[in-house]
Amino acid sequence: IILKQSNKGVKKDKFSAFIYGLFYIKQDEDKKKKRRGRDISKMLFYFSGTGNSKLVAQHLAMLTQDFSYDMEKCQAQPYVPVTTTSLGFVIPVYAWGLPLFVENFFRKLLPSILPALPDITYVYAVFTCGGNIGYADEELRKLLLSFARLPLHAVWSVRMPNTYVCMPFYDAD
Repeated sequence: IILKQSNKGVKKDKFSAFIYGLFYIKQDEDKKKKRRGRDISKMLFYFSGTGNSKLVAQHLAMLTQDFSYDMEKCQAQPYVPVTTTSLGFVIPVYAWGLPLFVENFFRKLLPSILPALPDITYVYAVFTCGGNIGYADEELRKLLLSFARLPLHAVWSVRMPNTYVCMPFYDAD
């Protein structure tokens, strides 16, 4: 996915264009919600090593009115809302793949949460990365199908400041 500026009134950086696009998605969802006349909860899980993914998750949850959960805290106190139709993930890309912690989350904790969430119809992921997501989306797709029997409907990436600190002179992406 290529994020482009959708309005001249918005800053020209891609993150602002992403947030601006999410604002219109939220407005559309609100209209649909009013037509249905019922409250629908949405879950957003995130994992953040440096804080980049947490920032994106907080903005996304605010704009879409999702309930956001830190994957690390979910291990101690898993929480499941009554009805959930949308399931989202905000995940950093480590070496063009998923962090080991996230893989373990999908193998161990997610299968125990999902039986209480039978109404999921939409699953999406937002990856934060220094340049590109590499093979992370395919790894996530395989984990979701293997351990949760859920398809991945949409994937977005948000380019963040590069935080590869082992060799600061080397642009890893």
